[in-house]
Amino acid sequence: MSISDLFIRRPVFAIVINLIVALVGILGLSRLAIRELPQFDLPFVSITTIYSGAAPDLVERTVTAPIEQAVSAVGGIDTIVSTSSEGSSQIQIAFRAGTNPLNAVTQVRDKVGQLANVLPTDSLAPTVAQLSLDAVPVIYLSLTDPSRSSMEITEIVSRVVRPALASVDGVAASQTLGERRYAIRVWLNPWALAAHNVTAPEVHDAIISQNLSVPSGTLERDGRKALVYTDTALLRPEQFAEVVVRRGLGDDGLVKLGDVARVEVGPESITNAIRLNGRDGVAVGVLAQSAANPLEVARAVRALVPGLRGLLPAGMTLDVVFDRSEAIEIAVKEVAETIIVAVGLVTVVILLFLGSFRSSIITLVTIPLSLLGMLGFMYAVGYSINTFTLLAMVLAIGLVVDDAIVDVENVQRHIDMGTDPVAAAFIGSREIGFAIVATTLTLAAVYLPIGLMPGLLGSLFSEFAFTLAAGVVISGFVSRTLSPAMCSRMLRAKRPGGVAVRIDNAFARLSRGYAHLLRGTLRFRWFVLLGSVAVFAGGITLMMRLPGEFAPADDPGYVIVEFTAPSDATTYYMDELAARVDAAFATVPERRGTMIMNGMSSPTSGLGLLLLKPWSEREATSVEIGARIMPVLNRIAGARFTLLDPNPLAGGNVAPVQFVVRTTGNYEDLSQVMTRLHDFARRHPAFSSPALDLDLNTRRIDVVIDRPLAAVVGIDIMRIGQTINTFLGGQQAGNFGWEGQQYKVLLQIEEQDRRDSDIVNNIYLRSAAGDVVPLSYVVSQRETVGASTLPRFQQLRAARITATLAPGWSLSEALAALEGEAARILPPGYQVDYDGPSRALKQADASVGIVFLLALGFIFLTLAAQFESFRDPFIVLSVVPLAMVGAALGLLAVNGSLNAYSFIGLVTLIGLVAKGGILITEFANQLRDEGRDLHEAIVEAAATRLRPILMTTVATILGAVPLLLTVGPGARSREDLGAVVVGGMVFGTVVSLFVVPACYVVMSRKVRKPLVTPPPVGGGTHG
Repeated sequence: MSISDLFIRRPVFAIVINLIVALVGILGLSRLAIRELPQFDLPFVSITTIYSGAAPDLVERTVTAPIEQAVSAVGGIDTIVSTSSEGSSQIQIAFRAGTNPLNAVTQVRDKVGQLANVLPTDSLAPTVAQLSLDAVPVIYLSLTDPSRSSMEITEIVSRVVRPALASVDGVAASQTLGERRYAIRVWLNPWALAAHNVTAPEVHDAIISQNLSVPSGTLERDGRKALVYTDTALLRPEQFAEVVVRRGLGDDGLVKLGDVARVEVGPESITNAIRLNGRDGVAVGVLAQSAANPLEVARAVRALVPGLRGLLPAGMTLDVVFDRSEAIEIAVKEVAETIIVAVGLVTVVILLFLGSFRSSIITLVTIPLSLLGMLGFMYAVGYSINTFTLLAMVLAIGLVVDDAIVDVENVQRHIDMGTDPVAAAFIGSREIGFAIVATTLTLAAVYLPIGLMPGLLGSLFSEFAFTLAAGVVISGFVSRTLSPAMCSRMLRAKRPGGVAVRIDNAFARLSRGYAHLLRGTLRFRWFVLLGSVAVFAGGITLMMRLPGEFAPADDPGYVIVEFTAPSDATTYYMDELAARVDAAFATVPERRGTMIMNGMSSPTSGLGLLLLKPWSEREATSVEIGARIMPVLNRIAGARFTLLDPNPLAGGNVAPVQFVVRTTGNYEDLSQVMTRLHDFARRHPAFSSPALDLDLNTRRIDVVIDRPLAAVVGIDIMRIGQTINTFLGGQQAGNFGWEGQQYKVLLQIEEQDRRDSDIVNNIYLRSAAGDVVPLSYVVSQRETVGASTLPRFQQLRAARITATLAPGWSLSEALAALEGEAARILPPGYQVDYDGPSRALKQADASVGIVFLLALGFIFLTLAAQFESFRDPFIVLSVVPLAMVGAALGLLAVNGSLNAYSFIGLVTLIGLVAKGGILITEFANQLRDEGRDLHEAIVEAAATRLRPILMTTVATILGAVPLLLTVGPGARSREDLGAVVVGGMVFGTVVSLFVVPACYVVMSRKVRKPLVTPPPVGGGTHG
């Protein structure tokens, strides 16, 4: 007895079970979070170590390399990237997807903590911080006021805006961009210090010792207790100016801080700056919690803005300058609308093919039940509504009706032959029961390797794969439970002369013509198969010529550009550069706003964010606008510009080309080789603004210490380094408290004094004998060139070429060009590696082939188990290579590429095109079991199943067609996926109608072997 028999007898039971599925889905829909991407663990850990005054080569040798070696023992690491610069070491560790973030950062801290006796004693303890790929603000607020300084605005942000944002549900943190925090700036006067016989370390120590917050206890008087407060802390500049730094020859015999320095309230740093729509200001980025709904967080922040405006001083404006949730919301809305359009198109095709309202209702009820079932599954396993799960729903629309179509069409065929509807439901459902189970399991099996893929691809696409597989399984369940029950109660014989009969007659003529053509084709079956091999070979050639990238360049609604000035650029230079970038952005007609940020990653670099008008108000995409603005920016002298890839799948806001060369040799030889490779990239048309991160020609002044003389005089080497750093780099001398917050006290000489190359001659230190000795007595200085930063990759010295792709060039083509040149010029001992989007592409290339073969293997084994044959799966899957040809043609038609989305489409095609082969092969086997001739059986099977094959194919195609018509964020990704499905299904279905029968005739036995049956119980003799 078939499972459908039970539900034909008990239709109410069938309805109840399917209603439960729907109710669970409705519950899930009301509780599912909405996100841009699936939630996954891809932790990053940064290690920062300050080693004041140390040269980059010393930092690399004594700090960076030991830390790298220690943390390399931590499991799950993908890359270790580091830079050693003047006075600091920065190491970034990227872990493989799926690594537990808490365990990762804990293990790194443990390894770093074991280096206390290894690192230099005068370096600060390393700081370990955890980062995240999705730790990007979801919404940015801007604060501007022409009458207030950035310091005043920053203070209001820290005291009013950020505390209010912290109370919003779903907000993880907020960050201030362009902040200028208050600080007590002590501007040392070198000449006054010398005149008063005072050194910088003595000033530092005096401030520390005289600026204290010391509890004083309580005092009992007259039987009552009173708190005692001692005025030991300094709060105002004039109080700091009164600090005694040395007993000297002044009016009162004391040297005060005000005698040797100018004390004021000033900004802690002036390297960070931001321009908001052409005006100086401060921005606040709001980060959502990893499990929070970014749309709800952004809405809550927007709702908070009017109330915050009422708390601000008069004249200060607070606006939402950039909201990333807009792109997420529009992308989700676009896909939701695509679902509606797909449902409409599938409904029309079912009505046209079936010609019966009753038949269409039975089929179409599968769509909402399957979609709701998918939502229930997503809720049960902790998924979210995101672009990947919504794409799964779009594809599911064309798939979930397939089983119901086959069921309804077969039952209706028996009714039209004169069978009672209930009996026809029993007979028809039994006949195609095996085929439905086979196609359902086949489609579900094809997604298992995708969901189990390692790395970033597996983390991203597991929700897509398992959600779509759940939809297919649920649709198979509906077609085995509710559809047969509805067929037995709703289907009727068609009226003569009606629309349905005319459609039947048209399909009958089509089937007869197809059968006639197929008989002739089978006489030349070997030519058909050889021709298929030739077509497949041509398709492979076409596929290899398609451009490759990890993810398509989508339109997020903005263009982001990184600009880098020379390493000796001043703050004034960077401010002028930001203004020129802003002016260049102002020439873009599609411009909605701008954010120009200086000092984000280094004092001489910045980011320019060009915010674009809504997608409906412009024709050009962000990619096209970026290509248009780059020539304008490149005309700005004295800076290098790189157009960044904002796609979050590729790491977000990084250059797509990240070509790394590692070596065990020295930086000088590496620099020579990389300069040649960089020159090649500059000449090659694939690259726009290629940059090399290793520069050994940065202007540098080396201070050389005469160590024996310093020892004789009694001057500590560490004191020398600290003093120079205090004068030129700035040194913290404690904190001061004001209104409940802590601010820094910073020592430094004035900016105009730092421009004096002879300033070292005016620095004094105290010797062991108590005398003041000029620094020039124990040091000499020479102007030279050297490295400002020394990069490393995977624990080896390295350099990288970063670049933007020129229009018309793909990432795979660009990397191939660099690989070819590197193979030609790199000497032994050098290795090529990749980072960022380039690394993601290479890792995907290494795994997609294996996953594709695994998907074929899973389907083959599933079919073999169901058919109880190893020949039949080969017949069913014979059309898969030809479907790949159609997919390549589809990508070529839309100017698409081989990427993560098109790869998922290719794997999906395996299951889709196999469905027709299953229907034909399974029915041909039934006919042969009834005694039909091999040729007669395959021709009748193919002709009989032609209608359901065409119906399911057209339904699948029309379900995917809306993916080709979408606009807005994520449109390119959806377009590539749709092109693969549509192209592969059109081409694959047409050729399968001839290739599958030809394979069946060639590979099948003349007489089918019956299944082994057990002997009857008790039928033997006993002896």
